[in-house]
Amino acid sequence: AENAAKALETRIASLPTFDVVVLGMGNDGHTASLFPCCEQLEAGLTQPQALIATQPTTAPYTRLSLTKQRLLNSHNVFFHITGDDKWSVLQTALEQPDPKKYPISDFVHAGTTPINVYYSAA
Repeated sequence: AENAAKALETRIASLPTFDVVVLGMGNDGHTASLFPCCEQLEAGLTQPQALIATQPTTAPYTRLSLTKQRLLNSHNVFFHITGDDKWSVLQTALEQPDPKKYPISDFVHAGTTPINVYYSAA
């Protein structure tokens, strides 16, 4: 995955600003593939590159993810949150921003891009 990330970096970095980005959130507060349990989290939240390979301890394989900077290089970001458990996690992330514990909090508190949250109970 790291080799793929390096190969794709130039292509993705050259793309124009996204019009819309739609993201979900996991029960652990991760979004994209930026998990609180991966050692690459800080780089994914702070580095200027567009793409990063991540290895969450909760997954058996490496993942590729766009970085926070690239995802927020958008005209609009929409989070689609489903279920009461995720809603509760989002509320905690909003009230107690800690990107190392809830990566989504770094997105919603960035203040650089309009963030819209859509919630569905199921």
